[in-house]
Parts: sequence; structure tokens; C-alpha cells
Amino acid sequence: MPIYTIAGGRLLADGALVPYHPSPNVGGPCRPRFLVHHFTAGGFAGAVDWLCDPRAKASAHLVVAEDGGVMQLVPFDRTAWHAGRSSWGDVVGTVNSASIGIEIANLGDLEGAPGAWRTEGGQPVPDDRVIVARHKAGGAARPWHTYPPAQIAAVIGISRALHTVYGFEALLGHDDVAPGRKVDPGPAFPMDMVRAAVMTPERAPVFRPPRPPAAPPEAPAPLVVETPKDVQRALNTLGYGPLKV
Repeated sequence: MPIYTIAGGRLLADGALVPYHPSPNVGGPCRPRFLVHHFTAGGFAGAVDWLCDPRAKASAHLVVAEDGGVMQLVPFDRTAWHAGRSSWGDVVGTVNSASIGIEIANLGDLEGAPGAWRTEGGQPVPDDRVIVARHKAGGAARPWHTYPPAQIAAVIGISRALHTVYGFEALLGHDDVAPGRKVDPGPAFPMDMVRAAVMTPERAPVFRPPRPPAAPPEAPAPLVVETPKDVQRALNTLGYGPLKV
């Protein structure tokens, strides 16, 4: 993976500026306090084109492709229009001028069934790129497009470089700053792991892509809890271990 650094409001990979496609959709000075991650709900090239189109009235500082490639659209010292109506802490109305926005190429939430997953627009998605999960905001379990390891590694490396320079107060999803209105980057994005890897790298776990189910998951068998050993086994099963039984 490249070594990312920041200079003059631009992102560098191994000392060279990453490709730059300036978006006209920019605001005034940006004083970053937060880092916000999004998904594009489409492909990399299409996202870059749209976020550089004046009709979009939207932009992001960076777009990260599935293979880890990156395009910069807005310098980090200028405001990108990535969050819309949003709030976090004492920032109310929009977090745009107080945040850096990274768009991650991902198809987002999907439709269909195993063997026939698709986007809302009808683009097919293979089973090995789908997980079925509930969004943290609630609702029924539904299918989501997964993020490849190379892409997650790039997002972490870039986010670390940005955090080194700007010292973010928080690393957030679009669904954190605009709850009820936005669902990205969604449950397929390992937000807890990415946040730990960026904000507290000494405690960061290793990313392992989720395994897609061949069919909707069955409900787990009820846990029988009658003795202290049963309690320990149940806690291990629920992920609070490892505990010695």
C-alpha cells in the first residue's frame, strides 16, 4: 500500500500527488474538525463525473476506487459539498465547512435474492459481494454491497494521513451526521475497525471481509443458561470472550 501524506491541501501517495479532477462545486475555507465517510451508490468513474458536474451541486474531497485508487476533487482547505443537511456536536445545519468528505465507490443497499442480487437500477451483483444485515438505525435486514480489502486499506491509510495533519475530533459516517436521511457507508463498511485503525491504531483489529450468506441467515438456537459455566459459554457465543470456561 502507498504511504500517504498531505501537503498544500493535496494528497500524495509515495511522495507523488494523486490524480486531481477539480470540482466546481466548492465553498469557502474549510477548517476540518471531522472526517466523514460516504458510499457513492455507484461506480468510481461515474461518481467522479457526477461530483464534478455543476448540476450535481455536490462534491467530496476524495473518491476511493475498489482497487484502492484515489481521485482528489477538492483541496482539503476548501469546503466540499458532501454532507448536505447535517449536524454533529455544536455544528448544526451542515458539517461541510468543518469536515473532510471521502466518497468510497460502493453500490450501497441492493435488491433481490441469492443468485439474483441487483442495484435499484438493475445492475447485477454477485453473491460473494453481498451481505445481508440490518442498518444500525434499525429496520429489517437487507442486502448490501461489500467493500474489498484493498479499498478498506486505502481508506485507512488516507484517513490516517489526514488525521495526522488535522487531528480530527471524530471519524463519522454520513449516517451519523444525517441520521434518518442517509444510510451510507452502511453496515457492510467496517466503521468500528476503521475508526480504531485511524484514531487509535495501537488497538486496531485486522480487517477481514464478511462472508456472504448463501441464503438468509437462520435464527440462532436459544441459549440455555442455568449454571455459571452456561453463562460463560453464552458470553463467548455472543462475542464477549474469549472467557475461560
